[in-house]
This record gives sequence, structure tokens and C-alpha cells, in this order.
Amino acid sequence: MGWAGPLASRLMADLGAEVIKIEAGRYPDWWRGMNWTTEFIAGRQYEHSTIFCGLNRGKRGISLDLTTPTGRDLALALVAGADAVIENQAAGVMEKFGLGYAQLTQARPDLVMVSMSAFGTGNAWSDTRAYGSTLEQGSGLPSFTGLPGTAPTMTHLAHGDPVGGLYGCAALLTALVHRRRTGVGQYVNLSMVEAMLQFTTPALLMHQLSPDKPLRQGNQRPALSPHGIYPSAGIDQWVALAVQDETAFAALAGLLGRADWAADAGLMQLTGRQQHAAQIEAAISAWTVQHSPEHAAQVLQAAGILAAPLLHADHLPQDTHLVEAGFFRPSRHATWWPDAAGLPAADQAFSCLRPVRLSRAGRPARTSA
Repeated sequence: MGWAGPLASRLMADLGAEVIKIEAGRYPDWWRGMNWTTEFIAGRQYEHSTIFCGLNRGKRGISLDLTTPTGRDLALALVAGADAVIENQAAGVMEKFGLGYAQLTQARPDLVMVSMSAFGTGNAWSDTRAYGSTLEQGSGLPSFTGLPGTAPTMTHLAHGDPVGGLYGCAALLTALVHRRRTGVGQYVNLSMVEAMLQFTTPALLMHQLSPDKPLRQGNQRPALSPHGIYPSAGIDQWVALAVQDETAFAALAGLLGRADWAADAGLMQLTGRQQHAAQIEAAISAWTVQHSPEHAAQVLQAAGILAAPLLHADHLPQDTHLVEAGFFRPSRHATWWPDAAGLPAADQAFSCLRPVRLSRAGRPARTSA
């Protein structure tokens, strides 16, 4: 439930696997909602969560009470016909249900199972309950996020969950390849905080090389200057740009009407531009605010400067590249739009959960995860 496990399994569904999502009827996925009123249930509003639909598209769904013998037996019947199991409960929960790896392999001996807990199993931190934001802090990410001279900054995006989900999918695919080669299943003990530590690696290396250099740099980058997001014409409109070398900076100076900067040997050096970053960025902002993000980006790109408009979520359905690439696809939704064939791309919803149909033996006709 939540983000990590559902993302890992959704990626598998996107790749073509048939995925069955098991939810507890008394404790469903929290993305469905929290306010379970009579009206909420009668209107099937639990199917209308955009986050839930995005994370569970392309899956089948079933509700089981795993605390009962019947629910456990049904789960084992599903596992017997499955290639893999993904779970992101806290460490030890599956064993309490009688559905740990040892029990599941009795139903399918060559099963691949990915367990995605905060700190993994079998260590001193395993019993620690955590969420994505906890993992963000546990990885040290806030220590190098934010502006220079400020306190560590949380992004509040719960990075630990989606990053864990990406690694969970990769681990599952790797284990399936191993089984194809050897015929042997695997139990993957995924520590989500270890997946998050990949974010920390660049900052750790930088600290080892320059321990006195502050880690928090805002939008700046060590090898590019100027580098940032600048205001454009309109409300909450922005354009991003990066100057990669002296040629690009000379072109930028020309656009800004600062021929003296282009003639300054010191500013032709990265360190010189970094020392005068505040002055340069103020001039950039004074120029970009006069133009739309799209126009500013076009002018900058034409001059050989790396630039792009910042797109808001409501811009994406009309983005030329995404439309031409066929990124948006029509899809049915059982309670919103049973037949979405005639709807504009911006109004179409991805499919959510479809009912799972079991054979008479209590096993799905075709499953994989």
C-alpha cells in the first residue's frame, strides 16, 4: 500500500506483467482516502483518488482479510500461480500473517519475493517504523538541500518511497533473470534507506574532497555558473538556464547587454562567475521577467545557452513533444468514465483496479506478480 510497493508493481504492470493487488477490506490502501463516510462509500469515492489510480493502473484487485485462515489460504492460492510477490509492510508483518518467504515457497518453491521495508530485515534498525520522509532524513538528503547558510531543508516529497519503488522493480527483474538462468527463486531483502543513499553519494564525495565547502548550494551547481531557475513574465512563470562554458557566457552577456562582461577575462573563468553569481543572477532575472518562459528559452537556446521553460502540471497535456510522442492514451475507468474513447486527452483517466477472476480451483488463470 502507499507509494513504494505499488510503484514497483505498477512499473511491472507497465512492462506487461499481470499484477494482482491484495488489499485488506478493513484497512485498504491509504491513498483511497481517509474519510470513510456512508456517502463516500455509496459513491465509490475510494476509486476516485488520482494518486491511487496513478500508482495502481493496469492492475487487478482483490480484498482479503489475511488475519483469517480463509484469507491466508486464498493468498497462498494466488501465490501458487504467481511468479513473484512484492510487499512493503514493516519488517516482520508478513511472518505474523504466516505469509513470510518460508511459508510462500511452500506454495511456489521457486518464488521470487521482494520485501521493501525502511531499513531491511535482520539488523538493529529493522523494527523501526518509517515513512518516505523518515528515509529522506535517514539518508542525509536534507543536509545538502537548501540555500547556503540555512538549516537542512526537507523536500517533503517523501523521496524514500518512489526511489525504493524504482529499486524494488529493478531488484525483482534481476531476481527473475537469475531464476530463468538457474531455476532458483530468491528472497530480496530491500532496505529503502540504502536505495536513498544513492542520492547522498555526490555530496559525500564532495565533502571528502572539500570538507570545508558548504554542502547546501540551492540551485547552483559546482561545474556550471550561472545555473538556476529565473522568473518570467506572468504569475508563477519560470525559465531554467545553465551556462556550461565561456562561449555560452559570452552569448548570455550579449543578450543581457553586458559587453563588458564578455570582455572580462575573470568572468570567462568558472570561479570568476561563481564569485559574482549574485550580480549575474540579478541581471538574468531582470531580462527573463520581460519574456514568457517559452520565448526566453527559445532565445537562449538559439544563442547556444542551455535553457528550458518550467512546465506546470496543467501544461503537460498540451506539451507538443508529449502529444506527438503519443504519451497520453485513452483508458476506461469503472466509475469516472466507463467509456473514455471520445474524451480529450486532458480529460482521460488511466485505468484503476479491475476485479480479479479466480478459476474454480481458487487460482488465477494467469498471474505473474
